[in-house]
Amino acid sequence: PWSGVAQGAYKFLLSDSVAPSIVDFDPMNGGSGLSPVDGAVTIQFNEAVTWSSGPTPKEATLGRGEVDTTGRVTTVQSEKIPLAPPQAFVLDEQWRLRIELAGKVTAGKLYTLSLPEGAVEDFAGNRFPGLLPHTYTFRARTVHASNLGTLDDAGDGGGVTTLMIIVGVSSV
Repeated sequence: PWSGVAQGAYKFLLSDSVAPSIVDFDPMNGGSGLSPVDGAVTIQFNEAVTWSSGPTPKEATLGRGEVDTTGRVTTVQSEKIPLAPPQAFVLDEQWRLRIELAGKVTAGKLYTLSLPEGAVEDFAGNRFPGLLPHTYTFRARTVHASNLGTLDDAGDGGGVTTLMIIVGVSSV
């Protein structure tokens, strides 16, 4: 009788021919929430990705848009952002791409972020098809100052209240 194939003697490889795709954005598409001071955009893919191999460095494009009276968005200013540290990172778990935008956005303004074809690829070498301008838009949030009170809410003019506890030990 045939005893079968020994464990580990037969191997096959399934080929992956599907390019990575975006499944989520932070801040969300059309939303606000990016801090103008220390903000970053995080893009989550449907599978693990890595930087694409290739001779030319890749760049994202951050565009600032304005909406006209018909509701159409026009890019009025754009900036290239290198897709390499310290401006961009494939995060440790390799499913997310983080692009640092600290100091590049203004509170309340509308932005779009686009990525070129092949900005990242999956581990089978399938290149990301790209993210076109105006496909992903967001606003930098407006930061409001708030008064959380003072140390003296009693209104007697004293700024600090001191509580002193004296513990004494006596032996007889």
